Amino acid sequence: MTVTSETRVATLADLPGLLAVVRQFYQHFEFSWHEERKRKLLEELLIRPELGRLWLVSQDKKIVGYALVAFWFSLEFDGRTALLDEFFLVPEARGGGTGNAVLEVVESELRQDGIRVIRLEVDRAQARAATLYARRGYVASARELWCKELS
Repeated sequence: MTVTSETRVATLADLPGLLAVVRQFYQHFEFSWHEERKRKLLEELLIRPELGRLWLVSQDKKIVGYALVAFWFSLEFDGRTALLDEFFLVPEARGGGTGNAVLEVVESELRQDGIRVIRLEVDRAQARAATLYARRGYVASARELWCKELS
């Protein structure tokens, strides 16, 4: 039986179900989780589209994943640029082409919005994710991504 997925831009009404899947992403990667903080940040993203965009992935009307893109301006990359900051599918939604289909929607909509470059991070331990991205034409940059917390 073929499972069909739907990918659409999230709205504030999606926040409760979305939060549950985002929590799974954070648990999967063992990231620190602060429920109220993440809820407020997701709410801000959903009401301020200039910050980025969040797509929900559903199967049989159940949320099974999401893709979160943040925007910034880059002279090097010819203007507004996108960072695929978080992309997650629950385990039962993986391996059947859903990830590829989601990326196709995300890339198409960003291209229509004039975005010329999408960047992303790949955890070295996530070989399946790296394979998916490579099949879609993403390549590893010669640069390393560095971070500093300003807390």
